[in-house]
Amino acid sequence: MNPVSAYSANDSLGEGPVWNSGEQALYWLDILNFRLQRWQPDTNDYQAWTLPCEIGSYAFCETHNKVIVALKTGFHFLELKTGGLEAITDPEEGMTDNRFNDGKCDRAGRFWAGTMGMNTNGDGDVPTGALYRLDADLACSTQRRNVGISNGLGWSPDNKVMYYTDSPLNKILAFDYDVETGSLSGERVFANIHKGVPDGLTVDSEGNVWSAAWNGWRVHKFSPDGRLVAEIELPTACPTSCTFGGPNLDELFITSARVILSEDELNQQPLAGHIFKVKTDVKGLLEPRFAG
Repeated sequence: MNPVSAYSANDSLGEGPVWNSGEQALYWLDILNFRLQRWQPDTNDYQAWTLPCEIGSYAFCETHNKVIVALKTGFHFLELKTGGLEAITDPEEGMTDNRFNDGKCDRAGRFWAGTMGMNTNGDGDVPTGALYRLDADLACSTQRRNVGISNGLGWSPDNKVMYYTDSPLNKILAFDYDVETGSLSGERVFANIHKGVPDGLTVDSEGNVWSAAWNGWRVHKFSPDGRLVAEIELPTACPTSCTFGGPNLDELFITSARVILSEDELNQQPLAGHIFKVKTDVKGLLEPRFAG
């Protein structure tokens, strides 16, 4: 599997790729430049929405032209046609050193999104992040506390397993998942990461987990039982997340970042911040929409 540079995004912190099958378009973020972005490969059409602060994650809503966004200032609805924002709730109001990071919907339409501290001083710091669940009725509940960097969410095709990454732990966790109630149990280690730091992930139609390795120059592919079965090496150090897209959902799109690279490193990695594409021998799964 050889990656190609699909789009020269030049993102500072590219993240959160999601394929919109109806539009045959890729959406993704540049978190530090406050942008939600859209690119249509067939036409090379590009569009961006600039938000008032960092945007960590988002999900399409059942309502056309509407997405839910997790901003530094909490959960909002974003109307794509007008760019208008409607505040929902801010579970970390007043925690100015935190911001939202990765988030996704489960197949019952609940939006899961977590936070991270932006100004930590070392290993002795108490993690200030958390993982939240926003239900269709807009009720918000805290599902996990003392999180370093909330990241890497996904569900198995049968909805029985939820995957979750707290990046500084250098492991991907797995939970038994009750899709009817949205409850977690049976926490365990799914995979330990030895090359880079685990970042965003996606799950394919066969239950394999694909995880981007920040500062690891690669994407790891794990079988449903947690075995490392393949690696995609990349021409830049910091891939951030991945998703399946394309007409047949068999193309893996990978976002990347430039933010931590020095000038010398950027000269050596001219494709840092680009979006990469890899043709695979397996199909992915479309990300569910928010039911609220």
